[in-house]
Amino acid sequence: MTETALDRLISDERLRPFLPLLYMAWADGELTPGEITELCDRIGDVVDADCRELLDGWLDPNHPPRAHDVARLATAIRTDVHDGHGPDLDSIGLAVRLAGPLDEEVVASLREMEESFGPFEASATSALVALPTESTIAPLPDPGRPEFDGKALRALLNGPHGDVKDKVWSICSRPEFAYQYDISISDYRRQVLGWLQALADEGLGALGTPAELAGAGDPGGFLAAFGTLGHHDLSLLTKFGVQFGLFVGAVQRLGTAKHHDLVTGALQLDPLGCFAMTETGHGSNVAGLETTATYIPSTGGYEIHTPNPLARKDYIGGAAEHATVAVVFAQLRMGDLGHGIHAFLVPIRTEHGEPASGVAIGDDGAKAGLNGVDNGHLTFDRVRVDGEALLNRFASVDGEGRYSSDITSPNRRFFTTLGTLVGGRVSVASGAVSVAESALTIALRYATRRRQFQTTPGPETSLIDYPSHRQRLLPRLAATYAYHFACAEAVAEYVGLESDAGDTGEARRVFEGRAAGLKAFATWHTMDTVQECREACGGQGYMAINRLGSMRDDVDVFTTFEGDNTVLAQLLAKSLLTEHHSSFEDLTPGRLLRYLRDRVSSFATTNLPVIGSVGGDRTDPEVAGLLLDRRRDLSLEKLAQRIQRRVTDGRDASEAFTEVQSHAVETARAATEAYVYAAMRRANVDDPALSEILDDVSVLYALWRVEEDLGWFLTHGLLTAGGAKAVRSSVATLCDELAPHARHLVDAFGIPDEVLAAPIAL
Repeated sequence: MTETALDRLISDERLRPFLPLLYMAWADGELTPGEITELCDRIGDVVDADCRELLDGWLDPNHPPRAHDVARLATAIRTDVHDGHGPDLDSIGLAVRLAGPLDEEVVASLREMEESFGPFEASATSALVALPTESTIAPLPDPGRPEFDGKALRALLNGPHGDVKDKVWSICSRPEFAYQYDISISDYRRQVLGWLQALADEGLGALGTPAELAGAGDPGGFLAAFGTLGHHDLSLLTKFGVQFGLFVGAVQRLGTAKHHDLVTGALQLDPLGCFAMTETGHGSNVAGLETTATYIPSTGGYEIHTPNPLARKDYIGGAAEHATVAVVFAQLRMGDLGHGIHAFLVPIRTEHGEPASGVAIGDDGAKAGLNGVDNGHLTFDRVRVDGEALLNRFASVDGEGRYSSDITSPNRRFFTTLGTLVGGRVSVASGAVSVAESALTIALRYATRRRQFQTTPGPETSLIDYPSHRQRLLPRLAATYAYHFACAEAVAEYVGLESDAGDTGEARRVFEGRAAGLKAFATWHTMDTVQECREACGGQGYMAINRLGSMRDDVDVFTTFEGDNTVLAQLLAKSLLTEHHSSFEDLTPGRLLRYLRDRVSSFATTNLPVIGSVGGDRTDPEVAGLLLDRRRDLSLEKLAQRIQRRVTDGRDASEAFTEVQSHAVETARAATEAYVYAAMRRANVDDPALSEILDDVSVLYALWRVEEDLGWFLTHGLLTAGGAKAVRSSVATLCDELAPHARHLVDAFGIPDEVLAAPIAL
């Protein structure tokens, strides 16, 4: 790599003592162009002409350095600080250790600049070096020994795939995986592709693929790797998921032996693939996709066609630049008959990188986030593929042009096809929870070092010591813990379903509904958490190098890909209403009416007595769980009653459900939050001290969710006014009691500093 001016600036020992001043000239944000010029002149008095030339370039007011270069300069200064080179220097308002000797002329010049310009912004320089100062940002305090076994907690959080997580963290801690800021979209895409190749070279992409297809046969390990990537760069996570989860997963699970040769190469990114399902006009309505695959009797092949602009495949990760093959979902047409959605392998680029004949490729360009992913759009103008292109695990067309499937119901066949991809929703939920863990680690570490105002004589008060600050972050930490355990349980259940012994149609349908709810509410929780963490870190949270802004922008789309959250919440509600039926829409009005009457009757006979007040038992885990369970059951009962009334009035199932969609989403929320709490309670904890802490964390989650929905609990008689006050009081008390443990709880996530990277959290 060619040496840049910044490389020379950092490596020149004569300029080393001045690096903090050069950094602060831009990071402080208070110097005028005239002052920057004066600063350059003053430093130039004690350095030679070559150094002066470097300074002129670095401090040119009309050409400020890129954010990435400022971040690199900060890294160089922190290296000096942590290596302990040289004496202390107080002349810039902080104790900053620097490499190399400081002669009297340099010290005098620095002191003169201090007097001329005044002290730099203490909070910014403290965040840069994190050394003991009188700044409002103190060094990260030693949290002391936890009152519980911290190693046991980390092992519990890591689960059975701790070795995979450690491997992912080790790879992402390499220098070439360092974050860059102010990078062009084109360069960012190339960087992410290089990272993806490194993960493939290390065998991470092959973890979930069966051994007979050159994989490791460890789907749980694959999901663990995917989730852990959520601590690093979400463009990389997405690219990893598209290639190894969606593309390879679709070929493996929807195809048969004749397609599986493709998998071996794809595990090494040859070919790079994409997953062409979503269309411009049809979003989550996969059954309504308009792309057609028309059977051609004379050749036994298919013609892939985009009939109108709304049928364009859009937002397809990998399509814009890198992918050469697409798994295309299309309506299979055979003569006058339509057989619904099927998947086809379609080459979209030639070996020279040009669009294949009949394929038009467009670049979706800049997005709000995930700009390391080359999203693009595809249209097909009567593109011919051979008969082997149909991924035919669930349906085939023989040499005589006869269509056959072991699944006779088109609706069930459709849901079975999509159900093979349910692991994607579990993956997205796990990755989102990792983002929340990173954000909370940054915000809570910062809250222990950042001081603001004084409540008593002496130093200013740490943010974590303010009740309002604790109550912003600690309930969200508790919720993140709960979602972590719920995702781990979902991963284990998914792995069981993937095995022959656990893969029953009934169990899978129940799991698909639960996975849909988990994905929806985990990603909504993460969006809320990252935004709260950003605000809780003030201006520092808005700085690019502290990563909270990019986390928020990148994770935003998690709420709509792998299924729009509102649609997925409704899917869960339908699953809860119909239990083991393959589809809510499959129920005839008569069967649906009888079924709903049975459900309402069941709810009514099993209803528990109303809780008048939580009273002294409000922190009892069983009482907290009971509140969530009662809300779930009663909400589902009310939803069933509303649908029953509409069906009685003559509406069909779909129409009746559409009219109560908002209630369905809230029912799904209630069910998911009850499940998440129960999953955390099921975690196997042997250590009594650790069990006690996790009891408090789980109860804080449950009571916080009750507090956020107090109106519902009051109007439905599950809490009295006194009980509602007790819940509020309990949430505040638990936040106070957990505050001293907050550092240990986030440190147990085990995120390496190189991956976390935010200076305010290191």
